[in-house]
Amino acid sequence: MAYSISRDGRNLGTYTDDRLACQLSNGDLLPTDLAFLENEQRWVPISLLPKADEDQLAEFNQKLKVETPAASVTSAMVAINVALFIVMAIAGVSLQKPTTVSLIRWGADFGPLTTNGQWWRLLTAAFIHVGLLHIAFNMWALIKGGVFVERLYGHVGFLTVYLLSAIGGNLASVAWQPLAVAAGASGAILGVYGSLIGLLLARSQRIPDAAKSSLMVNAVVLVGYTFLDGLQGASNIDVAAHLGGFVTGLIAGCGLAYRVDFSTAGGPLRRARLVAMLGVVVFSGIAWKLSSLRT
Repeated sequence: MAYSISRDGRNLGTYTDDRLACQLSNGDLLPTDLAFLENEQRWVPISLLPKADEDQLAEFNQKLKVETPAASVTSAMVAINVALFIVMAIAGVSLQKPTTVSLIRWGADFGPLTTNGQWWRLLTAAFIHVGLLHIAFNMWALIKGGVFVERLYGHVGFLTVYLLSAIGGNLASVAWQPLAVAAGASGAILGVYGSLIGLLLARSQRIPDAAKSSLMVNAVVLVGYTFLDGLQGASNIDVAAHLGGFVTGLIAGCGLAYRVDFSTAGGPLRRARLVAMLGVVVFSGIAWKLSSLRT
């Protein structure tokens, strides 16, 4: 788009978007100079011109980077998953087709054990993977979505989404198929993507249109992730864990979504703690119910 630019009644010429940005950056034009909006037939300061999608997205991403410069929690989760997989391989667990016995020994989710006091399996199962392909794909999906989500919600917020989704997914798996052996970060990762949907539901009006488009692309990755994960084979599909993790992340994301305002000092940490505590309370109630049903 091109704009006629005026300063103090003097016509300074016509500028395209690119040239306008260049002239602003080198000082030849000022934010207070007036630009003529042809479709609205009025003059507005350059600073109030509608921004191009690329500029909106760049500004939004820059704010995210300022708030959370490094996605250290995402890196830590990847490192823990990979390190545990290597340790399991060194200990003799198959890289391609680990046995159910070995998975249970290392902390996989298994209803009869989980509901009889070994509740820690709801969390440890999210760090155990069923072969090289399984962990490779999960870590790719975690890096792709985790960095962006961690910058949206901050370190503590992202960790809250990730761990609650992991537990929520494995709880759903135990409730739906208690005799199945469940392992993998799929529920946690789907929760990460679900939290993006939660953000759009709870805070859509605070996000630039271009950023919304970017978020929707990430949501589409969620669908592709679920589909490709299912292609690994029927024995590895855990629809309940996928759905449980996604729903948990979506709800947690709604609770944390206000952080994108970048305006409330200390607020994100308090909100993350509240969401975490509520999650623990709800999950404790579900765990108690499952335990009573098994006795």
